[in-house]
Amino acid sequence: MEIIKEIPIGWDPGYDFEQHHHMLWQPLFSVEDCDRIIDLGEAGEKIKGTITDKHSVDPQIRNSSISWIHHNKDSDWLYYWIWTSALNTNFWGLDVVGFYDSLQYTVYDANDGEAHYGWHTDTGPDMNHRKLSLSIQLSEPDEYSGGIFELERGGLLNTPEHLRKGNAIMFPSILRHRVLPVTKGVRKSLVVWLAGPHIR
Repeated sequence: MEIIKEIPIGWDPGYDFEQHHHMLWQPLFSVEDCDRIIDLGEAGEKIKGTITDKHSVDPQIRNSSISWIHHNKDSDWLYYWIWTSALNTNFWGLDVVGFYDSLQYTVYDANDGEAHYGWHTDTGPDMNHRKLSLSIQLSEPDEYSGGIFELERGGLLNTPEHLRKGNAIMFPSILRHRVLPVTKGVRKSLVVWLAGPHIR
């Protein structure tokens, strides 16, 4: 076995996760485009959000409803804009080649009980192809209370820049994150994963 004494140029890891844990777009989509996304999400079949490592429903860990926005002629503009935007700002140098999962429209409704999602990563069994995650804000901050997005390394992302409708956060899928309980109103978002070769 050869001992590597210097990191080859092709192995350059890009920015580190500790100091550069997320990227923020202000905005990624206009308010009008957010409303188009909501229409696409509302048109889909609503199901309860599942837990990534068990593919089961557990409201103690996750309580939200979701629908899937599949790639078709009505959503092609959405997929195209997300892909080109993320690919051009992947400063971690993660190996992404496209979408594997459809886009997930997510609704946290305070009327459904404690709407939240506890600490988790977007990787796990059958999901190690996920390299980059995006959370796109589809609600205005005055439409709900609570529901703050938190990255374990980045802290509470609760500034006006993070909460404004159309803004988006991108981060490596392996980083732990959560959505704190929505205590009033409804928080809507679009969750996206960009995929690449499995971690091995």
